[in-house]
Amino acid sequence: MSPSCCTSCLIEVITFIDLAGHEKYLKTTIFGMTGHRPDYCMLLIGGNAGAVGMAKEHLGLALALNLPVFVVVTKIDMCPSNVLERSVKMLTKLLKSPGCRKFPIMVQSASDAVRSAYNFASER
Repeated sequence: MSPSCCTSCLIEVITFIDLAGHEKYLKTTIFGMTGHRPDYCMLLIGGNAGAVGMAKEHLGLALALNLPVFVVVTKIDMCPSNVLERSVKMLTKLLKSPGCRKFPIMVQSASDAVRSAYNFASER
């Protein structure tokens, strides 16, 4: 089956854009978020560090652009449980703050993921 044959059957094409997280490349990230007009923003937060520095800047940028945001906590296998718990609490506090006004949902199973994705898409 050729790629052109496959794409003719698709209802929707999904494009992922990996943008820089380092402050040195903030202009590139802003250009990517404004120039490509994404439908959603996936923000990766290290479980070992939490939402600090540029993660907060990127969240603010996504909110300023009225993009629906979902957060993925990474590195959960390489940090102590107390550090991960602190990072998640800090992230939850940030998302519930008056500037964000988001309601965090912890996805811990496949059925949670399906339910969250359905609700996320229907609110768009």
